Amino acid sequence: MSIFKDWLENQGKLIVTQPLSHAVPALSDYAQTEGLAHLGKRLLARKLYLFLTGQGKLRRTVTDKQWTHGLWIYERTAQIGDSLMDLAARSLFSEFGCEVDLLCKQNLGPLYQKDPWFRHIFTAPEQALGDKYDFVIIQSIHHRSLKHKIRFFKSLPWVCIQEFYDVPDFSRAQWGAQRISDLWTKQQIQLEWHGKQKIHYDACKQQSRKEGLRIVLALGGVDSVRTYQSWSQVVSGLSDDMRHHITLTGTGEIAQLQAQKIMQNNSYLDIENKVNQTSLDDIKTIFACCDMLVCADGGLMHLGVACDVKIILGLFIERIPPAYRLPRDYHDMALVSPTGSVNDIEASHVVNKLRQLMSASPSRPRFVS
Repeated sequence: MSIFKDWLENQGKLIVTQPLSHAVPALSDYAQTEGLAHLGKRLLARKLYLFLTGQGKLRRTVTDKQWTHGLWIYERTAQIGDSLMDLAARSLFSEFGCEVDLLCKQNLGPLYQKDPWFRHIFTAPEQALGDKYDFVIIQSIHHRSLKHKIRFFKSLPWVCIQEFYDVPDFSRAQWGAQRISDLWTKQQIQLEWHGKQKIHYDACKQQSRKEGLRIVLALGGVDSVRTYQSWSQVVSGLSDDMRHHITLTGTGEIAQLQAQKIMQNNSYLDIENKVNQTSLDDIKTIFACCDMLVCADGGLMHLGVACDVKIILGLFIERIPPAYRLPRDYHDMALVSPTGSVNDIEASHVVNKLRQLMSASPSRPRFVS
């Protein structure tokens, strides 16, 4: 029994071992909290699934130099933020002489329209059947990730971004860049930009000039531990400097209630409420024209990075630090809660950090839309 347990635990180590030439920041205690034997059972179930579906023999850990046309099937995760991180390194393929199409969930399709790195964007597998592919890319070894591969592209070879690695929190954008680099070449590549969230957006149009900084607050959230509730106090803390223009963004009932409270308590400030009033293109325009984004860790933060907002004050919970989510340039701008909830970050700390970042980016004339 001890021999079998040791073998099972060794299998479980594959779930928490990074198959990368250079490791990225990641949760380190997952094996202890889940147990290696439990993870070993999970791994064996996935290996059995690959065997029974015939996909195990088609999986490649080294790419073929003759591959020039691939399909990235991005199925398991449908969130905007996760996709912007996971798909960030698509910019590497042009360096390898590859063209890659994307098959994704319906809600993600508009996000990647006009994308300069993906050739085509599909939201249904039938749309991709007219193309001849050399290979398929799968995000992780999981039945939800592989279902379209098995049904529609059963005989094609494939590579996996995460392999068997399945830790909940890690630096996904850096991971993708390192993994794709490892799969395609052993040469040294500068991966920092390739491992950054990116998206097509239109440059800010010159229409008028306004003194002061344009600050965007992203309100609301889906996960309660990453939904900040003290935005009204933060805005009130900025009331002694009325040069700056504040735009409120976000969607949902929580964001709407937060925006109403801000507008009621701070009616004398230059605040524009855009909550529940913006399309994806509107948000990208707002971000392209702003100087600073203030937000909790979430989809709008990743969209801000992708739109090259230069100053992003991100709010993080203790277990998911900035290194898991943001490029290095943004790490020192962030605030991390001492607990598992962003609401334990005092509003005064947010205000003080904002003032610090403002002093590093002095007020200046700004083109706005």
